[in-house]
Amino acid sequence: MIKVNATIDEVAKITRQGNSAVIYFKNGETITIENYFDYAVNDNRIVFEHEGQLYWAEFTDENGVMLDTIQYHPLTGDLAESGTVAACVLP
Repeated sequence: MIKVNATIDEVAKITRQGNSAVIYFKNGETITIENYFDYAVNDNRIVFEHEGQLYWAEFTDENGVMLDTIQYHPLTGDLAESGTVAACVLP
C-alpha cells in the first residue's frame, strides 16, 4: 500500500508508463511510482485521504488494463485498521 499525502480532489489522472504509475495533480505536479506494475494487479494499492477517511484508487481492471476514470473505494478491514503503509509520497 502506498499512501500519497494528497486528497482525491487534487488528483487529475493516474497513468501507466512502462512499469511505473504516474499520478498527475490538478496543480500540474506529478509523482512517479517506479516499478508499481512489477507486482500482481491486486498486490499494490495507491491510497489517498479524503475528509478523514482513506480511499484506494482503482485505475486498472483485474487484467491491468487502464480504466477511463479513477474509482475511489473506502479502505476498510484489516488494512485500514493496521495502518500498514509500504511507502508515503508527497506531491
